[in-house]
Amino acid sequence: MKNLKKPVLTIEKIDGQTGDPVPGTKFEIKKSDGTLIGTVTTGADGKVTVGMKGGELGYLDPDVYTVTEVFVPEPYVLTGEHQDIRLNAGDSKSLLFANLEMPSITVEKYDEETGEKLPGAQFAIYEQADTARPVVEGMTDENGKFTSGYIKPGTYVVKELNPPPGYMFSDKTSPDRVIVAKPGDGEIIVKVDNIKLPELTIKKIDSVTKEPIPGVVYEVKEVDDTSVQPTTATTDENGMIVIPGLKAGTYEITEISTPKPYILNDTPQRVKLEAGDHKTLMFENIKYLSMMPHKEAVLYVLRGNNPAIGFYEHMGFMLTGNTFTQDTGFGNIVELEMMRTGR
Repeated sequence: MKNLKKPVLTIEKIDGQTGDPVPGTKFEIKKSDGTLIGTVTTGADGKVTVGMKGGELGYLDPDVYTVTEVFVPEPYVLTGEHQDIRLNAGDSKSLLFANLEMPSITVEKYDEETGEKLPGAQFAIYEQADTARPVVEGMTDENGKFTSGYIKPGTYVVKELNPPPGYMFSDKTSPDRVIVAKPGDGEIIVKVDNIKLPELTIKKIDSVTKEPIPGVVYEVKEVDDTSVQPTTATTDENGMIVIPGLKAGTYEITEISTPKPYILNDTPQRVKLEAGDHKTLMFENIKYLSMMPHKEAVLYVLRGNNPAIGFYEHMGFMLTGNTFTQDTGFGNIVELEMMRTGR
């Protein structure tokens, strides 16, 4: 009578997309009655053989076996998959297990207008079922990227907590993104843009010579939010003040101090600033009469500023009928041209 050899079982583990072997994967093997006979680990070739002389767990008896994956190294997803196999005397059989890599989420942050990558934006990634505790939180790096690392498959919410300095949330994109991350998705890219906060430039010139006037102090007051304290700023050697990073809204700009020999022009101007705006307000000043030689000169006065018109008429100026219109975004400002002829 011919004797048959004990059965042999080979378990093989591969990447479900590439077919590459996955070493270091652990499997439990149980008999049909539920008895655990042991745990085995795949080698460098992604395989482990059971039932051979000198092999792991020794010889196997004929039976129906259940093989369950109990551990898989990163970046693979542990599925808990099990397979049943009947081994008869003389059998040499194989089981193949395939796993997919765990997904990851990478946020790319950029300037809406220029496409420039933006560091310093703060993000958090939550499981959709638990938005109270972030899975991971951090800031975009110098390349404008923030990466979650490997995460288990599921549905996630990507939330921008704070835009980078000098920027605000774009009207075109929601701060929150819902992402479904599945095994094998690899790196999921989420692109989020920001738009720059508004910028205001105040320019101060001599109304006659058009030369810049340094040292003029202005009050900048937010009209929409009276709880915000007004700020002051002073024109530089070029007669300019540049205020970046303002929040969107309406602002009132008032001259509160001007150097001699100029007359204070305390008529305020308003400007409406929206995301991405770069607007300029022009202010003009005239010197005291004693400092002005009586020769031909031209200046501009805000329409409706009757006291100023009367003052300059007293100084020998006359309205020419010409106007100059300036668009502030909040409304047009119309200035009237006045001229004095020389003697």
